[in-house]
Amino acid sequence: MAATSAMEGVPAAALRSVLHRVGQAAERSGRSSDQVKVVAVSKTKPVSVLREVYDAGHRCFGENYVQEIIDKAPQLPEDIEWHFIGNLQSNKVKVLLNGVPNLYMVESVDDQKIANHLDRAVGNLGRKPLKVLVQVNTSGETSKFGVEPSECVDLAKHVCQNCPNLEFCGLMTIGMLDYTSTPENFKTLANCRSEACRTLGLKEEQCELSMGMSSDFELAMHQGWCNQASKSAQMSAAATLEKENNAWETTRSKLSSSSFLSQWSFTSRFAARDLVSRLSLNEKAEQLVNSARGIPRLGVPAYEWWSEALHGVSNTGPGVRFNGTIPGATSFPAVILSAASFNASLWYKMGQVVSTEARAMYNAGLAGLTYWSPNVNVYRDPRWGRGQETPGEDPLVVSKYAVNYVRGLQEVDISGNRNMLKVSSCCKHYTAYDLDNWKGVDRFHFDAKVSKQDLEDTYQPPFKSCVEKGRVSSVMCSYNRVNGIPTCADPNLLKGIVREQWNLNGYVVTDCDSIQVFYESINYTASPEDAVALALKAGVNMNCGDFLRKYTVRTVNERKVEESVVDQALIYNYIVLMRLGFFDGDPRKHPFGKLRPSDVCTKDHKKLALDAAKQGIVLLENKGSTLPLSSKYVRKLAVIGPNANATKTMLSNYAGVPCKYTSPLQGFQKYVKRVYYKSGCQDVKCQDKSSIKAAAKVAAAADVVVLVVGLDQSVEAEGLDRVNLTLPGYQKSLVEKVTNAAKGKVILVIMSAGPIDVSFAIKLKKIRAILWVGYPGQEGGEAIAQVVFGYHNPSGRTPVTWYRKEYVDLIPMTNMNMRKDRSRRLPGRTYRFFTGKTVYEFGHGLSYTTFIKFLIHAPSKITIKRSFEQNFNNTSNQTLFLPTDKQADDKMIIDVSEVNCKKLDYAVAIGVKNEGKMDGGHVVLVFWKPPVWSEFKGAPNIQLVGFERVEVKAGKTELAVVKVNVCEAFSLVNEQGDRKLVTGRHELVIGSPSEKWLSHKFTLRADETIKDHQI
Repeated sequence: MAATSAMEGVPAAALRSVLHRVGQAAERSGRSSDQVKVVAVSKTKPVSVLREVYDAGHRCFGENYVQEIIDKAPQLPEDIEWHFIGNLQSNKVKVLLNGVPNLYMVESVDDQKIANHLDRAVGNLGRKPLKVLVQVNTSGETSKFGVEPSECVDLAKHVCQNCPNLEFCGLMTIGMLDYTSTPENFKTLANCRSEACRTLGLKEEQCELSMGMSSDFELAMHQGWCNQASKSAQMSAAATLEKENNAWETTRSKLSSSSFLSQWSFTSRFAARDLVSRLSLNEKAEQLVNSARGIPRLGVPAYEWWSEALHGVSNTGPGVRFNGTIPGATSFPAVILSAASFNASLWYKMGQVVSTEARAMYNAGLAGLTYWSPNVNVYRDPRWGRGQETPGEDPLVVSKYAVNYVRGLQEVDISGNRNMLKVSSCCKHYTAYDLDNWKGVDRFHFDAKVSKQDLEDTYQPPFKSCVEKGRVSSVMCSYNRVNGIPTCADPNLLKGIVREQWNLNGYVVTDCDSIQVFYESINYTASPEDAVALALKAGVNMNCGDFLRKYTVRTVNERKVEESVVDQALIYNYIVLMRLGFFDGDPRKHPFGKLRPSDVCTKDHKKLALDAAKQGIVLLENKGSTLPLSSKYVRKLAVIGPNANATKTMLSNYAGVPCKYTSPLQGFQKYVKRVYYKSGCQDVKCQDKSSIKAAAKVAAAADVVVLVVGLDQSVEAEGLDRVNLTLPGYQKSLVEKVTNAAKGKVILVIMSAGPIDVSFAIKLKKIRAILWVGYPGQEGGEAIAQVVFGYHNPSGRTPVTWYRKEYVDLIPMTNMNMRKDRSRRLPGRTYRFFTGKTVYEFGHGLSYTTFIKFLIHAPSKITIKRSFEQNFNNTSNQTLFLPTDKQADDKMIIDVSEVNCKKLDYAVAIGVKNEGKMDGGHVVLVFWKPPVWSEFKGAPNIQLVGFERVEVKAGKTELAVVKVNVCEAFSLVNEQGDRKLVTGRHELVIGSPSEKWLSHKFTLRADETIKDHQI
């Protein structure tokens, strides 16, 4: 009776389901299910769950973590066969063996060191020989443990011949998470067994294979048996439950215990697939939109997918709300200012803080877990209203920001489960989206005509990095068309590139109402059903809006799309929710469940917001070392300008409710007793000059004047692009009249995202210093004051080019070409292609101290070989020599696909000495100048290939190391969109326009195995 009762419980039902699948798979292969050993891996699930499975008759259990197994084993019967399947460190061997007397097998021996430690420990304890499996990394993933397939036989031989206290029983592997490559992974393991058996003189039935998880063990069983000559061979742990994900997932605490989801014991992928199979077509349509309704009969709760976290948890979307429990969240600077810090570790920490506060709000019932941030579009044109949301104009900076902020948000590794998400992040807006509303051309109707060359080397790299390196769990397609096709209806962009080439492990969501837009606004399809079919077939998984809810059922019924396509779309959505632990019961029992309202707006979080603002502020001008000011000698300070007392303006767009505000005026009042304030304009548009006279009068009575001018959301915003690069309205007049009236020094502070032509201000003699402060967030006023009075040494660099105002007359915003085109009189865009005169160049930024740089280490020669024999010799100066005496100036173009890029990493080491009297941060920028070839059209003039920020105390020297990959850094994109390496003389340029450059030349060569390629 006890066993029968237990079988009716949730874990027992899950086990029964798995055993049934094992039986079916064995029958299909003409084998017996007795030849398969199911290892039930519980991971973090409680002992009570394991007890239910034990009572149901199961005796074979596994664990990934030493602490978990030594905690659970003593609480359970001794007749259990425990398998340890996780990575085992040598210092944990004795702990494991002493804590689990009934340890049956260790499946993860992956080197001789761990084998030797196990052998000695087993011998010292006087135990009978311990069964072990050699773990093989069959997928080649760096995140996976295991010996290389080519080395597994040697390790197996070592165990058999040199470890008398270990019993070699076979091989184990963990396949790739996306399961697209699992057949090859399993086949590789089976081949390894055959070779090991031949070498060791074993029969194949004596060598077990442990492979497969809950979603793919049938495939593992089939592959393992297909490679066996004997029908008695054993498949050990071939149906291991949850090696990569939490097992026995339970539903949220508010659901009934009889709900469907409480029966899960499968991987996220299989669970999602099985859940979707139980939905009706109407229910599926309800789940394809951001406001997904609940499914009570299955215990699926309603969920709002749309939340924003661009630079802090925001209530812009419907998924977040603030109340008396949590009235606000930390508001960091606008992304454009944070990017000016060129500090990748800062971007990661910001992501961590934002996701911590998001989880705390989720636990309090005030927020969701899916955040449609960051914006990783390249800031192509200085007029773009949403440039403030982006990390700037350089593809590398945008890419690195995307990777680090996303990693900080998602913190995939922090729980010890590489698949679990802290929150889900989304990189948007894919792709070539950087026009909102310019002179009547809006984003809903705009068709971005983009060359293959520009798409590959400018618009796509941030998204590629976000998916491949950041491992983002969502990508948002944009409103615009690219070369005639709406991005949300383009199967090449979505399925072909994002899903298949970059391997997105997550969902694709439309920008809000994008499907409706391409149907209604541009009449791209004849009917709403055609629009739905087009989007789903292209690879859209979710619609922000109601369009898919309204028309999906009819689309399927009219046979314009198969229901299986709808199913696949939903599966990706549910996988993300499962990785977030959304169905894991009470959120307080989640790994992040201890986060509380007290974890929002903490002292450390507010300090990081202040640090981010200070690190980003750029000192544009400092005539005669006017700054920093001394508060001791400033008796009367005039603070003037439309942004001088700004609060909400400092937050930029997509902002929530901040923890607090510190306006510039409040910041200065902390350091100077007598501060006088006049706005000089009614608002930023400054269309009335009647207040300028009063402001000039205040300036005339002050020792020092700080003018805070610039822009706000009434001038640059989502849905609003600029038409010029000048200060709005009468702000220029305000600056001139106040400066002329001032009796002392004038400090000009520019609060904006987009660059402004302030050439007139530079010429005014009384303006002694100019600062750009972006939109500095909740701590902006304090940050500005600390920089002005020398409590912080500025180190920010401009992340965009500051063009002269005439630039807007040279090229329409609708022209997407990056490259200069003399025939069409196009000047080129960004520092990479524009060679005209500027106000400030990309990377400009001054300091209160003096830094000098010197080159310590860089390559002088690099040889490129074919991918199958690339061997990057790690010599002291990273120099490689050709086997033959080819000339350095040989001209060859090599396709990157033929090169083993992973073995072409190197480092540039730069010494940074602070020769001044003030501690400070310094950003080291490393640019590349490609060889000039008339045969290769469209190469950039110069391109950033790396950067590093270092803190250097006065009189001290620090080392900055910039890591560079040859294929990524030194490749050019041809007109067909293909990446090529060009041999010849190359040059590294270290520094920025505002400092002395360092130049280093090196040679890129090809050896004889590379054949000449034509452009």
